[in-house]
Amino acid sequence: MTSLKTLSALLASALLLSGCGTTYSEWMAEEAPYHPDESYALNLMRQMYSTQLKDASNPGDLEASSTLGTDVTLSTLTYLSGPRTFGGSFGLDLGFSLLAELGKEKPEDLKPHLFAFVPVSEAPTRLEADKLVAAKVIDAIEERAKTLGFETIKWYKEPAKFHFLWVDATTQGVTIIKEDIGCFRTKDPEGANGCSVSVWIPEISESDYPAVPNPSWLDPKETVSWRYPWQASLKMNLYDSAKEKVDGRKILTDLAPALPDLTFVYIPPEEISSKEWKLPFLLSNKGVHLFVAPEGMNDAKKTIDASKAAEKAKTDEKAGAK
Repeated sequence: MTSLKTLSALLASALLLSGCGTTYSEWMAEEAPYHPDESYALNLMRQMYSTQLKDASNPGDLEASSTLGTDVTLSTLTYLSGPRTFGGSFGLDLGFSLLAELGKEKPEDLKPHLFAFVPVSEAPTRLEADKLVAAKVIDAIEERAKTLGFETIKWYKEPAKFHFLWVDATTQGVTIIKEDIGCFRTKDPEGANGCSVSVWIPEISESDYPAVPNPSWLDPKETVSWRYPWQASLKMNLYDSAKEKVDGRKILTDLAPALPDLTFVYIPPEEISSKEWKLPFLLSNKGVHLFVAPEGMNDAKKTIDASKAAEKAKTDEKAGAK
């Protein structure tokens, strides 16, 4: 019997691809233009699937930072790991439908994702691209983890193929050990170490998801590439005491500079309480990308600049009084 999860996935694919007989290639061509009134993060998400996320109109609940601009640099991410209280609810303020009713499949916007664009010149088939993505991402993360002082243990010599029931997938991972932050080494031969990063790439049909040109705003050459939309994931896995001690979102942020070009990790929101959530964001080797409209970012920058100007005026006034 087909499971609910399988049926949901099939229906999701059908909805994405069937609108008025639109093919995947046609759909991607329609979604290719950049929307300047929306965040880079939301523009990127649109290239992958029909997200329900919408930009926050202004980032008033984000802590002020002198480096707050179109995106937030990797060095200013500490506040993203903490809860943020929104007036009303997270759903209303970000226009995000949580679909929390019993019996509903968990929406894609609440799941972690790995998004990538792999040129057909590097991988002639999607199966070859699956293996290439898994290898490049985990190899890069392992090297970055070593520079951050982690001991690493790669799961497989090369990405492994798995078949379970109806799913064929490529996977690879790396265990990262750093006792002082809670990523422990297990003493149980049958147990799991505290922390690991893994990639899971389910096999999808080339006929349903053919290679298509990259959007020009992302790649001026518009290279024909295989896209990795909502099905693939990159996750931080935490076990036992690491679940309480380790901030997986921060570790992934620290590892992000190593990601290959045109590779993105979606960090979904996490519920703290009915009115408090950890914010969703995208990671790439260029930084952290927030779901905040450009106008809101500009307003935040004006507020920060005004605050800095007022601070300078006070300093100058005190200096003049002396």
